[in-house]
Order: sequence, then structure tokens, then C-alpha cells
Amino acid sequence: MFIEIGGALIDSDRIAAVSPDLHAVGIVRVLLTNGKTVCIKAYMSDVEDALTDAGLITSDAISLSATAILALMDLRDLGYNYIAKDKTGAVYAFIDTPVRCGAYWQPAEESSERAYRVYSDSFDWLPSEPAIDAVADINNLLSTKETE
Repeated sequence: MFIEIGGALIDSDRIAAVSPDLHAVGIVRVLLTNGKTVCIKAYMSDVEDALTDAGLITSDAISLSATAILALMDLRDLGYNYIAKDKTGAVYAFIDTPVRCGAYWQPAEESSERAYRVYSDSFDWLPSEPAIDAVADINNLLSTKETE
């Protein structure tokens, strides 16, 4: 299925990740499954709406166990903001939003950070398929749980 992002039609099966450009307002970077990146004039909120309309991302609440919540809190306390599971099932924590590189997640090109491997079975709920929502924002996950 093709979806429209900022006037460009993109095959949804070829999208690996989408992130705002850190150097230009109103530009998003679309990482394709072949490893190439396409910059498109669009706002991230419009991209999220298009991906939600296409059924590629959802806003369904994730049910987290107490162990998973504690593990996320520990990662956040260490300064990590994102977690992602690669196709091998390995879970990594990142300070900045990671990008998919084939079957794996890695820090963004502009970042000098290293991925932190998380050895825990607390993240079985985290998807590993190449979808936009395969990266979880730790602060967003915890903000809903800490207010309950």
C-alpha cells in the first residue's frame, strides 16, 4: 500500500523508520528498508497521522508488567530515552531516537552515542518487526504508568 507523506507517495512496506530532521524545520527523514534515507518536506505530526490512518502505527495502550516498569525506570535513570528490539530479539537502549539498519537498530548518524544492550526478559512485549512503532519512547511509556 502506498501512503502520502508530504506530497510523496511511498510504499509502506519499504518504510523502516521515520524521524524529524534535526537540522531543518518541516523536514522528515524516511529510512527505507534498503538502507537509503529520503528527506521529505513535511511535519512529523502529519507523518504520524498518515501512518496511523494507514494502520502502520497505533496508539493502543501497552500493558506493562511491574518488572518491565522497573526496568524502564532504571534505564531512564541511566539517561536512556528509547528502547528497540532487533530481529534477533536483542533489546538495546538509546539516548537519542535510533534508526533501523537492516535487521538492527543503531544510533542516528548525527549521534556519537553507543547502543546499550539490555539483558532482560522484561521486554517481550516490544515488537521486533520493521515497523515504525518498534522503537519505544521510555518517557512516554512511563508517564502513563506513573500517573495511574
